[in-house]
Amino acid sequence: MSNDNNIGQRIALLRKQRGYTQEQTSLLLNVTPQAVSKWEKGNALPDTPLLPLLAKVLGTSID
Repeated sequence: MSNDNNIGQRIALLRKQRGYTQEQTSLLLNVTPQAVSKWEKGNALPDTPLLPLLAKVLGTSID
């Protein structure tokens, strides 16, 4: 699960750098705030089809 935690920490870091709350991020991605929280805690990962939009919202690449 450590890789999931690393991904979650990266999502949280990028979100905070953009000045977004979890709720704002969830609205931009059309997911629940709970989903964003689970990603950041490493309890879940974003669905693959969502990755391009997530990367765009967070100003990063999928790589």
